Amino acid sequence: MTSTIKSHILSTLEGGGFQDLCDTLLCAEGYEGIFSLGMKAGSLKTTIGNPDTYFRSKSGKYIFVAYTTEQTNINKKIKEDVEKCLDQEKTGVDVKDIEKIICCHTSSTLKAGDDQALRELCGSYGVELELYGIDRIADKIYRNYQYIAKDKLNLSIDSNQIFPREEFIKRYDSSNGRTAPLTTTFLYREKEKKEILEALEEKKIIVILGKAGVGKTRLALEIVKEYQEKNKCKILCIKCNAQPIMDDLSRHIYTAGKYLIFVDDANELVGLSHLVEYVIRDDKRYDIRIIATVRDYASKSVINETEKLADIKCFAVSKFTDQEIRDFVKTNLRIENSDYIEQIVRIASGNPRIAHMAGKLAKEKNDLRSIANMEELYKSYYSSFLETTTILTNIRLCLTVGVTTIFNTIDLENLDRIQDILDMIGMTKEEFTTNIHSLHSMEYVEIKSERVARISDQCLSNYMLYYVFLKKG
Repeated sequence: MTSTIKSHILSTLEGGGFQDLCDTLLCAEGYEGIFSLGMKAGSLKTTIGNPDTYFRSKSGKYIFVAYTTEQTNINKKIKEDVEKCLDQEKTGVDVKDIEKIICCHTSSTLKAGDDQALRELCGSYGVELELYGIDRIADKIYRNYQYIAKDKLNLSIDSNQIFPREEFIKRYDSSNGRTAPLTTTFLYREKEKKEILEALEEKKIIVILGKAGVGKTRLALEIVKEYQEKNKCKILCIKCNAQPIMDDLSRHIYTAGKYLIFVDDANELVGLSHLVEYVIRDDKRYDIRIIATVRDYASKSVINETEKLADIKCFAVSKFTDQEIRDFVKTNLRIENSDYIEQIVRIASGNPRIAHMAGKLAKEKNDLRSIANMEELYKSYYSSFLETTTILTNIRLCLTVGVTTIFNTIDLENLDRIQDILDMIGMTKEEFTTNIHSLHSMEYVEIKSERVARISDQCLSNYMLYYVFLKKG
């Protein structure tokens, strides 16, 4: 597979693509604050500049990055790039203020002796040299950053479920525009965070339970961040997409060491038991911990499945108090008007996700009436989202949604219990099942274990209950 990645790098990247790929990889590797100087349009050549990219390290010194797509005389080209980076007249930076030079190249022909000579050259100036050849780039993408292959090379090499923490947050927020972002200021969960961090020292698996929108994911990510800082472990964040996870895990966990795996909505993970088995294998070489979130309605199956294999500990996350909702809104949405705040508190009923929804809507409309009641809030917030699908114009899909909201969860293999309602609306079991799968493909409905269906977003479920039966009758 690494040869395939190499081929894609060489044959499909144009117009600055190699530099863009490397910048993304370096960010994933922990280098932040990149200031790119660009590449020549329509080619793989960097613009004239020394270095091609630079950024500051935590120590305040510079890290210079040079890129080359030369295939011949690679040692000569890298040496020239290094010498330019070390030349104060060309960079404007005193060499004593340079911490490291990174050279990214697309050649596989750099000899070991040349590598050593280049490192000695930099070392003589007290500067570290790091080389990212195409083989190393391809291997890192294959083993650690499969999402980069998908995003930058249009190449799928895994199920696209495992990400570094920052990438997980980025993707979550970009795909969940209707909910509170994960970048909100962390508030009022310090006690829970402390208790869970302590429990992680003793237990292999921690499960965080709670209703939709109470902040389980936000809490878990804060714990993940602090645990990593303390234990210097590798973090794997899993966002389930109904595909098996085992092949992906084998690529990400291939060397001995410490790992913390965060699973969001663990009830949706295909192969949860396999993941748990991964955790308890070879304790002498691997120290693997799991922190998982699960909505309370689906917690029983997750707990039962994991308890069969490992010792776990569960923590329930409760709602915010009214005062905590007030502070949450003021801190994250900069709302100070007491009338708006009290209305948001009433609507949210302790749920920070709904509070954020209401606050965002109130700011956009600049009208207290926009959040006068739950129905109007959901209508205003979800209408544009619903209008992009066929649900509002397809009465059969509307009815299917309505029935699903009434029962909360639907067992697709036991529809006899709703037979009277299906008869009442003139719908066969086969049509109902087909509609459920259509709604699942639109991401309105989630299907667990291929048989249990429910609307994944509780706020949307509440609105659809109102829309189908009260508004549409």
